[in-house]
Amino acid sequence: MRNTVYSLPAASSIYTPEQISDADMAWLLAIAADRCLKGHERTMTFVELGSGEYQRAIERIMVAVGTFRMALPTAVFDKLGNWLDGYVGSFDEPRLRTLLAEVRTLQYQLVLLDSHTTGVELGVSVA
Repeated sequence: MRNTVYSLPAASSIYTPEQISDADMAWLLAIAADRCLKGHERTMTFVELGSGEYQRAIERIMVAVGTFRMALPTAVFDKLGNWLDGYVGSFDEPRLRTLLAEVRTLQYQLVLLDSHTTGVELGVSVA
């Protein structure tokens, strides 16, 4: 009986169905954050999208979302997290994770603010 040693591909080369491409993530964000992209930011975002600078466009949109204090759908955040998993171990990962954490914190603050104005918090109605 012969022992066979199998090697697994590097973690970064394993593709999971949850991953999303830079291009798809950038376009999804551009659509979701359309109302906060104004003037120069909007122009530069679409220049970057058109020239294939998807990561740069994603970063620009995330900054615009934070500046505009816009709430994004939860599904978009889930996709952002999955997209960012593709950058594990890269030079860009710490900066991208920090930016995502800042925008996510803002989103949480907006949800809390909204719950105080509507009287609903964490899905429980306040009578």
